[in-house]
Amino acid sequence: MALLLTVVSYSTGYCAKAIRTISLDGIHYTLRDDMTAVVVGYDEDSVLKDIVIPDKVDESYDVVAIGSGAFLGCINLLSVEMNSVTSIGERAFEGVFMQSVVMNNVTSIGSMAFYMCQILRSVEMNNVITIGRQAFDTCYQLQLVEINSVTSISEWAFKHCCSLQSVKMNSVTSIGDMAFFDCCSLQSVEMNNVITIGDYAFGACPYLQSVEVNSVTSIGNRAFTGCTTLKEVICCAQTPPSAVTDSFDESTYKDATLYVPVGTRNAYFFDPVWGLFENIVESEELTNGVGDVMVENIDGPVSVYDLQGIQRYHGERDAMPTLPRGVYIIRTANGKAEKVKL
Repeated sequence: MALLLTVVSYSTGYCAKAIRTISLDGIHYTLRDDMTAVVVGYDEDSVLKDIVIPDKVDESYDVVAIGSGAFLGCINLLSVEMNSVTSIGERAFEGVFMQSVVMNNVTSIGSMAFYMCQILRSVEMNNVITIGRQAFDTCYQLQLVEINSVTSISEWAFKHCCSLQSVKMNSVTSIGDMAFFDCCSLQSVEMNNVITIGDYAFGACPYLQSVEVNSVTSIGNRAFTGCTTLKEVICCAQTPPSAVTDSFDESTYKDATLYVPVGTRNAYFFDPVWGLFENIVESEELTNGVGDVMVENIDGPVSVYDLQGIQRYHGERDAMPTLPRGVYIIRTANGKAEKVKL
């Protein structure tokens, strides 16, 4: 039987209460007293294949969420498009054999939401901010992920995504434990604003060849263990980030090249962890901040953070005070994050 979600709590302390449940085209919705609706299940006798979740149901109820377990085990479902939905609950699509999902306004994806969607190939999540634990775990055929607004990736989020070749996560600041563990086809990672990398985060990614840890201040235990073809590690930090001996394999310390800013080689060489790299090369490009965005090019209200995640300024760009020289993360009003060098 379909799971019914009857009460949803908000951060304001108000609970939207269920009024009644309706069915539309084989999908069940709970209508609530705040004039919103939640998808809570489906008719097991219906053959749902390609569905578009409507923006409104029963004329005036805005569909804002997919409830926990709403489509759990809906084996015939091939594709889903949702335009008004802002949150997807835990295990919402677990075990579904769909190939694509479009979620234009979703900001939150719950734990195990797409767990074991084994033929899911593409995901569009332009406005997602949080990705829950095991959200895409064991999505074997997922090939490309672009994470434009996400700030935090939870534990095991993309574990066992064996076809995943490329990840772009320029807004992410935190990567949880084992987030990309055993992504055995992963070749490239962009993580310009990541501050912390959890334990085993990229463990068992044998084809990962290059890693840029431009803003990282902490790398967890065995974060890059099993990355047997890793040939270069690029680090822009003037001060060596916190790491442990097992963050990288012995073969990485021996065979890979560590690129650091000019004038910092000694700091890395004498660091108890980074000094294990046998090949440490100073790069003029890192010193000059190639690829960084100049602060003059950013318009409108901004929030400025240092690499420890401490907010140093919030307000209009034109009123920004003079900050000490260094590298900062600037988040604009539209949620975009950029790394700048002052």
